[in-house]
Amino acid sequence: YEDMSQSEYADDYSAKLLPEQQNQYVLELTPKPGADVSYGKLILYADQANAVLRKVEFYNRAGALEKVLTISEVEKIEGYWFGRRMEMRNVKDEHRTVLELSEIEFDQNLPDDVFSQRNLKRPVR
Repeated sequence: YEDMSQSEYADDYSAKLLPEQQNQYVLELTPKPGADVSYGKLILYADQANAVLRKVEFYNRAGALEKVLTISEVEKIEGYWFGRRMEMRNVKDEHRTVLELSEIEFDQNLPDDVFSQRNLKRPVR
């Protein structure tokens, strides 16, 4: 789940802009000293038109590609660009995890305590 969740990359990684590919920005992220991260390098691909993240390549500390996250079915929903489908592929064993979002709503004015660690760990009833 950690790999498919959104992250504050700037907190843990330093970024380097690589040459653009197929109308996408390409960024190489390397861990900052002391950062508690699992990977030695990430390569991010984002659409130039709307800056939506479309792919992330996860490399181990030895430099080998381990996983690839692909984000598709991107559309603008309630003013926000969002990918409805995320697929994480493990390169070694070809295992895949797919997350498909069918109902997306933004700005629902939920109270902050809904997102406390205690509340998020409660089982769904």
